[in-house]
Amino acid sequence: MGKRNLSKNSSGHLYFFVRPGEGRNVHRTATKLVGLANVRSVEITEGEFGFVLKAGRIDGARATRLARSISRTAGGGISTAVCHCRYERRQVVAGQVRRK
Repeated sequence: MGKRNLSKNSSGHLYFFVRPGEGRNVHRTATKLVGLANVRSVEITEGEFGFVLKAGRIDGARATRLARSISRTAGGGISTAVCHCRYERRQVVAGQVRRK
């Protein structure tokens, strides 16, 4: 894939990898998590973590408060990652460039 087919953007979004507590209803917990301030999306996953949450661009103090809210809501372990840069594949359609 050539460089012309890629789009590079700075992101700054914060991701939380959440392991829910024992006996939690996954769908009910996901609904509560997506309702928290600054949470943009929640994905239910398989494997070591049960949820991946995408938050907006927030500072350290807000991130700490959000992490506490997530931990209380999900009842389990939590890890975080900041996305500094995002690459996307672009698709050319009838002379227009579209992100895929």
